[in-house]
Amino acid sequence: MIHRLLTVITGQPLVNYIAIAELQPDVVHCIYTPGHGGMEKRLQALIAAAARNLPDVRFELHPVDDPYDSAAVWQIAYELLVGTDDSHWYLNRTAGTEQMRAPLAAAFEKAGLSDQTFFVETEKGQITFARHAWRRESQPFEQGITVKDYFLLHGQVIESGEPVNATEAQLFNDINRLQFDDVIASCKWIQNGRQLAEYDVAAVVNYRLYVFERKKLQAANRYTQQTRDEQDITVRHDIEKLAYTRAIFGGPFGKVYWLLSGGYEPRASMVDRMHALSIHFIQGNELTQLARSPETFGLPARREK
Repeated sequence: MIHRLLTVITGQPLVNYIAIAELQPDVVHCIYTPGHGGMEKRLQALIAAAARNLPDVRFELHPVDDPYDSAAVWQIAYELLVGTDDSHWYLNRTAGTEQMRAPLAAAFEKAGLSDQTFFVETEKGQITFARHAWRRESQPFEQGITVKDYFLLHGQVIESGEPVNATEAQLFNDINRLQFDDVIASCKWIQNGRQLAEYDVAAVVNYRLYVFERKKLQAANRYTQQTRDEQDITVRHDIEKLAYTRAIFGGPFGKVYWLLSGGYEPRASMVDRMHALSIHFIQGNELTQLARSPETFGLPARREK
């Protein structure tokens, strides 16, 4: 019996990778639009990430010229379903536009395989199959992904290093005590040999990316190296970097954190901007609770000793 997965390549690569990693099919059939929205690069990044962790999975590609041509999508799917013997099929109903998902679901229904369609529910950490009469059967995620492979899935390269000071080392140790799948320090985003950004700590759990930036800033005075305006520029840079990272790599599920100690108080407009951009701001006495009560900040629980 050959297990086959049918999916649409989309701008959110996680829903495709999770389906492959969790179901581990023999063959992945990818419907994609090579001339639209960088889908060719998304496809190649997916294949590269899968090859590192699931080398036995084979990919078969099915290009579509027009993403709104539902009839063409239905034809590809139905011919695949009726033309393959000794196969067990799955349909990923999470990926792609409605104009592509709907004809795929219709093809599975016509072939009598509607029970083999599923949704990737990243927020809940599970895959849910839509069975007969809308009965739902869910299975929790059992696999995972490393931080480096997470970025590779998005077509990017990172390098890891060591914490550059005691403050960052403490953050790394605190995060490493939590139930993350992978944690790295000094995460550098590299493109064409040039460093685009650096994150103090990056971690993943259940395919969800967490990025942390840690600062220790004293109140500006004649003894500090930076003026208040210079400190504000540093903070604004961190805010924009975290917001950009969440938008590009985190999707709707990624989380970013800015942690502050010292006498510096960010301006109210900066705090408001962090809240507006879904950046978790932790400061002062809250820092001591990070490793003790991580759930308070939307983080995984502590590891059992």
